[in-house]
Amino acid sequence: MAIVTKNVDVAGRRLSIETGRVAEQANGAVILRQGDSVVLSTAVMSKEPRLGVDFFPLTCDYEGKLYAVGKIPGAFMRREGRPSETAIIASRLTDRPLRPLFPDGFRLDIQVVSTVLSSDQENDPPILSINGASTDLTPSNIHSAGPVGAGRVGLLHATGRGHPPPGVGGPGAAPGPPPATAGPPTCARPPTTAFGRSRWNRCCWSTRR
Repeated sequence: MAIVTKNVDVAGRRLSIETGRVAEQANGAVILRQGDSVVLSTAVMSKEPRLGVDFFPLTCDYEGKLYAVGKIPGAFMRREGRPSETAIIASRLTDRPLRPLFPDGFRLDIQVVSTVLSSDQENDPPILSINGASTDLTPSNIHSAGPVGAGRVGLLHATGRGHPPPGVGGPGAAPGPPPATAGPPTCARPPTTAFGRSRWNRCCWSTRR
C-alpha cells in the first residue's frame, strides 16, 4: 500500500494525516500529527453480523498511556492502571459523532481504537482521536455517512481562540486585565498552637459565611 500524507493548516498549526505506513491489516488506519502530539487511529469491521442484538455494536477505545508524556509507572505494580477519566470521556467523544452515521439495523461489529503515541501537552489528543476515527472510516470499506470533524475553541477576555493549549487562550492571545474578584476579608493567622489554630479557624469561618 502506498503511503499518502496530507497536510492542512488548522488555527495556525499544521495538522498532518498519514495512511499506508502501519496497520495494513486493519480496514482503515491513519496517523495524525499536530505539533508533537501523535495519535494512531485504526478501525476494523467484522465480516459477519452479530446475531441476537438490537443495537449497533460500535466500540471506541482511547488508549492514553503514560509513555506518551515521557513517564514510566513507578508504583509497586509498575504497570498502567485502569483508564483515566480523560480516556473515558475521550472514548465517548469519539463514539458520539460516529454512531449516527450508520444506518438503522447495522449489526456488523466495528472497533475504533485511538492510541496516543506522543503528547506535547499543547495539542489535544482527544480532538485528534475524533478526526482520526472519521478519517479511518472515510476511505475504508466501512460505509458511513461521514466524514465528521472536531475542534476546540477557547474564550480569553471575550476573544475566541481556535485550538488553544490547555489552560490558556491559544497562541497570539492578547493579554488583558484580569477579572476583578471580590473575596471575603482575610485575617492574620495566629501562632501554630492548639488554641490559636482553633481561634483562626473560627475567624475564617465567620468571615466566609
